[in-house]
Amino acid sequence: AGCPVIEIDFNFTADGSLACIHDWYHMYAEEIETDIALTCGQFKNVKIYRQFTSQTIDDVAVFLRDHPGTYIVTDIKDDNIRGLGEIARLYPDLTNRFIAQIYSYDEYAPVKALGYNNIVFTLYRLTWNQKTDAAGLADFAQYHALVGYTFAAELCDLDGYVERMKACDIPLFVHTVDGEEERQRYFDMGIDGIYTNEVVCDTVR
Repeated sequence: AGCPVIEIDFNFTADGSLACIHDWYHMYAEEIETDIALTCGQFKNVKIYRQFTSQTIDDVAVFLRDHPGTYIVTDIKDDNIRGLGEIARLYPDLTNRFIAQIYSYDEYAPVKALGYNNIVFTLYRLTWNQKTDAAGLADFAQYHALVGYTFAAELCDLDGYVERMKACDIPLFVHTVDGEEERQRYFDMGIDGIYTNEVVCDTVR
């Protein structure tokens, strides 16, 4: 549909491949037992919600080569460093097309060492004190190149939070925001971008 940035959830299959799936949950397909990973071969034969073609990192690589203006934000649910390492090993020529999402301060250095130049820091796994410590986050951003910080939209309701985070002087993204009215509300606050379930290419800023 022409959207330049797509966030994809990844999880490891039972035999170590990266599947495009949020988690191993029966809701997605009757062949999936909750919390039991399928093999890559099994997964590729599953229709998600009985209609959508299952995808793996190999399919994502094909898509990126066919769509040179597109970037993928990773959301690797289990063993992020291992997952990003696997992507870098398989597709070193595409690492600049991935925006590697990190979940903690100590993930930055190993991800950078893997060859990723585009790194976004999502705050949802941090402690409450860490994710609300705008001064500490601003200090980290001063010495570590980041695409931006990502955090739950609900944090924007904390008095002065967005204003304090703007002091980081890097783009701010929130998740998950659906609906034109809600999107505009966060843009009006000064948020630079949103994670959304909707195709909203016409509102990309």
